Amino acid sequence: MRLSVLGPPGSGKSTQARRISEVCGLAHIYPGELLRLEAQSDSPLARRIREYLDAGQLVPSDIVFYLVEREITHSFDRFVLDGFPRTMTQVLELEFLLSKRNAKLNALILLEVSRNEIMRRLLARGRPDDTQDIIERRIDIFRRETDAVIQFYRQAGILSVVDGEGTPDSVTRRILSALGIESAPPIIHVKETKNTKHISP
Repeated sequence: MRLSVLGPPGSGKSTQARRISEVCGLAHIYPGELLRLEAQSDSPLARRIREYLDAGQLVPSDIVFYLVEREITHSFDRFVLDGFPRTMTQVLELEFLLSKRNAKLNALILLEVSRNEIMRRLLARGRPDDTQDIIERRIDIFRRETDAVIQFYRQAGILSVVDGEGTPDSVTRRILSALGIESAPPIIHVKETKNTKHISP
């Protein structure tokens, strides 16, 4: 099984990606964590990563994808990608990598959370960089970057839009239901549109 979980800031995507990886026995591939772990080593790549991080710059996409590719190679094609792919460049890189392995994504889960709920969750963390203006910009950046990604996987017929509000347990059950996992409890309401499943409690 090869999955991806996407969602705006505060959607709980990392929590859900980790939960799904544990339930389904999949490798949890989180690019941000891969960068942090690699930066702690003493490899030439680690030194390059630290240079970007210390300068407050984004790590180039080719480095990020190299780390993701390495994890996919070690995963025996059983993985859940956490917040990846986020751009069309990453989509094309991922699709090419999987095609070389005669594989493809089975599903992309998009967690849908209202702007007000995102704001409530992130402001409740009390972090200095979680101001209303910054959160609004992060949400807008996510929407702008991922719009084409979402449309690509919708057309591919593997996009499931899942209600990300409620308790973590309830969101996990919705995701499992979207994936057709038998252990998931029945859901109350499922509304389907062409190539897209909308799941709510």
